[in-house]
Amino acid sequence: MADVGKLESTSSTIQDSTDESSNNRPISGDWNKHVRNYATPSKSPEDQIAKGGVLEIPPLSHLSKVTRHEALAKVADIPNWRELKSKTPLWPCDASPAVLYEFHTGNGSRVNLVVADLKSGSWQLHPAINEKLHPTSEKAEKDKVTAAINGGYFAPNGQSVSHVVIDGKVVANPSTYKGFPEKYRSQILNRAELRVLINEAGITEVDITPHNAPIPEGYKILHSLQAGPNLLKEGVFDEAALRREAFIRKDDKGNDLYVIRSSTPAARTAIGITEDGHALMVSVADKSHDKRSPGVTIKQLALLMDALGCTKALNLDGGASTTMFARTSKEGVCEITMKPGKPVNSKNPETWVKSILELRHVGEH
Repeated sequence: MADVGKLESTSSTIQDSTDESSNNRPISGDWNKHVRNYATPSKSPEDQIAKGGVLEIPPLSHLSKVTRHEALAKVADIPNWRELKSKTPLWPCDASPAVLYEFHTGNGSRVNLVVADLKSGSWQLHPAINEKLHPTSEKAEKDKVTAAINGGYFAPNGQSVSHVVIDGKVVANPSTYKGFPEKYRSQILNRAELRVLINEAGITEVDITPHNAPIPEGYKILHSLQAGPNLLKEGVFDEAALRREAFIRKDDKGNDLYVIRSSTPAARTAIGITEDGHALMVSVADKSHDKRSPGVTIKQLALLMDALGCTKALNLDGGASTTMFARTSKEGVCEITMKPGKPVNSKNPETWVKSILELRHVGEH
């Protein structure tokens, strides 16, 4: 995640550790000066709930069972995406336009959502990668796409540490990266990914699966974008994915290290798929994007994706990297003529990233 540079720990001493992401650069010196010891909160958990249910101290693990349930419910208590009221059609206008929504969760977090019907034949998900780091909106504008969100993880040197396949060609292979902890290398390389599969008849299917999962018979990978963790399994939060994909690790003393602050509210980016083939691109702001938006934990993000109607969902890089680009009109009506797009959720200035996930109109590419 972006500009984190911090690892949570259940211990009172936090060991220096370099994560594979550029967003978890180690901080030199005394970690206790940089990272709050969440194991010993100064106030009772209930005292740490502010107005509107916003958590003043992030990790939900320190809340009582009842309070934790209430905090999670405030995020998940939203309707299915079809019941959301305020929407803005995106360019280009056709029989099945993509739509942009903006709403707030019960804990006050601002969410931007793009929905497109992949079964309509008008839309496709397409990863893109920068030779060097660039802002999400810059790459999206250059590619003339309808919408985009930031994508996979990347190292301080700009190398992608997530697998990426575009048009059947491997464009990013993190197996060459030397910075992974050897103990967790195989788990990291097998993190979940979004796949766009295609068969001989040209029919495409979208799936979210571990990188090493077999490809269905008769299909091949057209595009893929790895990130993680996987968020949903059989309709519930896939909590085990955090350890399975090495987002929670053990340090030398056996303490848990949370490399993407999974239990802390933060800006998050996700892609979800519904049972009827709609793609949901989700961007959640935190206080670095919108001072009134606290952000969400990974579990809250999973509950949000489930509430919106996703059967499968994947967490992408987040924190400062979290960005959504959309091509809308000032009038908020469906446009035929392409107009410049803009970031609808991002830091200012916008964070530079390695890969993004684009929503492309089939007739335009």
